Amino acid sequence: MADNNAHMADVNDKTPTQPTFSAHDYQPASAGPAGSYTTSSKSPSPNPSASSSRGTSKRRKLEEMLSMNFAKFQSEMIESNRQSMQQMISLNTETLASVSATMTTNFNSVTTTQSTIAQTLSGVATTLNNVNHAQSATARSLLNLEERLNSQPSFRGRTDTRERARRKEEKGKEKETEVVTPMEVDSGDPDPESGGAWPESEEEPETDDGAGNDADSEESGKDDTWAGVSKKKKVKNDKEKKAENAFKMDVCDWLHELVGGRQYSLLATVSDREANNFAKEFKQNPLACPCGIADFRYCVDRKPACPWNKGAAYVFADYVEKRRFMKVSGKKQRDRLRAAFATRMHSLVCDYKESQRTQEEQLQKERLNNKRTRKTTHLTASVLVPGVDL
Repeated sequence: MADNNAHMADVNDKTPTQPTFSAHDYQPASAGPAGSYTTSSKSPSPNPSASSSRGTSKRRKLEEMLSMNFAKFQSEMIESNRQSMQQMISLNTETLASVSATMTTNFNSVTTTQSTIAQTLSGVATTLNNVNHAQSATARSLLNLEERLNSQPSFRGRTDTRERARRKEEKGKEKETEVVTPMEVDSGDPDPESGGAWPESEEEPETDDGAGNDADSEESGKDDTWAGVSKKKKVKNDKEKKAENAFKMDVCDWLHELVGGRQYSLLATVSDREANNFAKEFKQNPLACPCGIADFRYCVDRKPACPWNKGAAYVFADYVEKRRFMKVSGKKQRDRLRAAFATRMHSLVCDYKESQRTQEEQLQKERLNNKRTRKTTHLTASVLVPGVDL
């Protein structure tokens, strides 16, 4: 409004001033000759009130026009601002909607991924449980099969015959031919070459690790004082055999738990220097222990009855007593544990030797075993000639 007043003042200043006339300027003309009139030399002046009213009306019209223009401009500005605000609001609404949709999609994806991972983990857990059940069922089946096979005299006779033949071949005492009759297989009679008596090297007890693996006891027969292992075979009934096999299976499980798992049972973790140093100490103190329960180790790359393994048998007995797997109240129970440990060591040493064989040696041994199997299962006498396939 101040700008409008200033503009009106400028307009008034620029308006040309009108000449003013007074009443005495208008005089009647004097009659002259021939009836003519004379006028005054001064021009008539306009009415001042009329001129002021005209200026006022102009100013009023100009003010009205300015007011209308200002109102129109103000309304246009308001409308423009309103449209801009509406566009901004709509744009923000669309942006928020898109962001919300993206966040919802991401959240749904994360939820789906979590559910998939949970299902996968549950499936893995179920698979592991099934594997554990299958392993336990397989172990029970093997134990039952072993008990059934041990209860058959003919099977034991064939096993002893094959074992004797294998030992003879390894020692280089096998001659040009070897005759095996079905009577010898079924009855388990001694070798006729020995003069009606068992060879001294073959009087060693047959060892078994509880899982159907026959161990090589050729070296352990020289030491009959380790863990009460005797050269004489004792006749046991079926009930005692089942109890003994179950005890051997328990000893295998306890030993696997002590070393950290079955996969570590055939690892050679004792160096030659450690074994030799302990052998010197064991000569002076037969009750010395080479290791403790926390760092329990045994030798699978040496003889089963080496000093290190003899000392480890004491540690194993202490471990069983500490964990209370069985009641160890006297020397008899400890000797039984040490004897079972010695049996297990024979099997582990044999398995370690088998694992160190080359593929060609394994194939040769498999061929030889197949020959012996075919020979012992015939009803008639078979002659095994070296270098000739049956």
